[in-house]
Amino acid sequence: MVAAGKHVYLEKPVAVDVPGAGKVLELGKKAQGRLSLEVGFQIRSAPPFVELVKRIHNGDLGEIACGEAHYNCALLRAGHPDAAPPVARLRNWLFDRVLSGDIIVEQNIHAIDICNWVLKGHPVKAAGVGGRKGRPATSDCYGHCSVSFTYPEDVHVAFSSKQFGTGSFDVNERFFGTLGTSGSPYSGSLGIEGAKEWKWSGSENAQPKEFSAAGTFSDNLAEADSEKHKGFINSIASGQFHNQAELGVESSLSAMLGRMAMDLKREVTWDELLRSKDVWDAKLDLDRLV
Repeated sequence: MVAAGKHVYLEKPVAVDVPGAGKVLELGKKAQGRLSLEVGFQIRSAPPFVELVKRIHNGDLGEIACGEAHYNCALLRAGHPDAAPPVARLRNWLFDRVLSGDIIVEQNIHAIDICNWVLKGHPVKAAGVGGRKGRPATSDCYGHCSVSFTYPEDVHVAFSSKQFGTGSFDVNERFFGTLGTSGSPYSGSLGIEGAKEWKWSGSENAQPKEFSAAGTFSDNLAEADSEKHKGFINSIASGQFHNQAELGVESSLSAMLGRMAMDLKREVTWDELLRSKDVWDAKLDLDRLV
C-alpha cells in the first residue's frame, strides 16, 4: 500500500472474504469525492490495453459472442526457511490459501479484471473445476483451474490457469465478435484481427522477459505501473479524485465467484456469492509477531 497524504493506492488487490469485500465497498462509498483510493489493476493503465479496449468499446469487434482467457506460469520459489512457522507462513503467503485467496484471487484476478473491463461488468454465474496436482505438499492452493464465466447477454468466457512446474508467464485474453477477434497477451502481438484490423506497433516483436517477484513488467505492460502512478498523483494534484473501491471489489468478487464454483463443484450465481457468510480466518495472532 502506498499513501500520498490522505490518499491511498493499494498496489495489489487485498484478498478478503465476501463480508470483508462488502466492508471495503462501504468504506469506498464514504471516501467518494474526498480522496483518491486506487486499486493496483495497473494493466488498465497500460497504453496498448487502453487503446485495445477503447476500440472494442467503439464496436470494432462487432457483437461479442464469447471469449477465453488464461494465466499460466511457473511456481514461485518459497523462501525464509529459517523463520519461525507463523513468520514463514506470512512471508510465504503466496503458498497459503487463506492468506492469498488462492491463485484465482491472488494472481488470476488480473486476467479476470481485464475480462470485466472489456465486457463492462461482472459475471452473473460461474462453473468450474480445480485441483492441486502439480503443487508441492507445502502449499494448500490450487495448482490449476478451469472456470466458465457467464456474463450478461449470455456471453461465455472460458478461463484456465496453472501455477506449478517451470516455464514463462503466458497470459492472454481473447474475445470473439461478429467483426473480428482481439488478443491482449502480456508479451506478443496485441490487437484485433478482422474487418477492422489493428495492431499495437512493435508488439509482434516483443519477447517475454523474466517476470520478477517485485512485479517488474516488460513488453506490453512496460508502462503499466508508471502510467498508473502518474494517474494517481495527477488525480490528487487536480482534485479530480479517483475512487476505485467499487472496481476493486467487483473484480475481487468475480475471482471469488470462480473459486466458490470450484470449491463447491457446481454452478454458483453472483447473487448466491453475495449472500455467502463464509469468513476465512488465518488464525494468526499478529500481536505476537511484533
